[in-house]
Amino acid sequence: MKNTVLFIAFGIFVFASCSKDTEIEIPEPVNDFVEIPDIEFEKELIRVGIDSDGEINQKLLKTDAEKVTKLSLYRADITTLKGIEAFVNLKNLNAEANKLTSIDLSNNVLLDTIHLGFNNLTSIKGLNNALNLKWLSLSGNLFTEFTIKNPSIENILMSHNELTSFNANQCPKLTGVLLHINKLEALDFSNNPLLETLIFSDNKVKTINLDNNVNLEYIYCSSNLFTSFDVSKLNKLVDLRVDRNPTLTCIKIAEDQEILTLSLSDYQETNINCN
Repeated sequence: MKNTVLFIAFGIFVFASCSKDTEIEIPEPVNDFVEIPDIEFEKELIRVGIDSDGEINQKLLKTDAEKVTKLSLYRADITTLKGIEAFVNLKNLNAEANKLTSIDLSNNVLLDTIHLGFNNLTSIKGLNNALNLKWLSLSGNLFTEFTIKNPSIENILMSHNELTSFNANQCPKLTGVLLHINKLEALDFSNNPLLETLIFSDNKVKTINLDNNVNLEYIYCSSNLFTSFDVSKLNKLVDLRVDRNPTLTCIKIAEDQEILTLSLSDYQETNINCN
């Protein structure tokens, strides 16, 4: 009996000692899902066969999201794209004609094409992280100011917004800009030497310096407030539309410069000397 008691006591001592020296690690639960709070978003993912469980449960397997490189959500009545962060291999996103007010694309670094026109967007995050981005369409939204710092972006479409400020100075590969029907009073493209197409009709722009934009071929700037306009250094220019600028009577051109398509109001002329 005495030996039995000693044996039990010894066993308790050894167990206690081992418990102190050895910590049992309990693995943290793995979250295999991303939250999709917008039911309309999830319905569309089910309809196109991305959400593999086929159920409206406001969640999506991360592995389902990771397989997607192109996502079309056109006119799907979506209010929020929360959950888009799990689509880490996404290259092409089209969510035009929805009800989005903001979106965060910080995780979608492989995006090269973004179509988000005709929503209610006032802000967008993560564009500077998408270093393959070539095409950005944000027309028909509610932006009042916009700045982008992206070395790869080539085309930006932001017509029909409420823009009073637009800054793409840190976009050296920019070739096309569409900004008509906004509230812009000033523009600066001096750091965008590759610019070929510039459209900003129906704004309030008074002056612009295009001396560094010698690759420009198309300029549409009708219905602004220019008092002077100089295209004399733009030898590649083939289409200029500068009519309906009520305070602009003379557009300066270079001697022998020929612009194939030229749209002027009846009170305007081109001349090598504009006083």
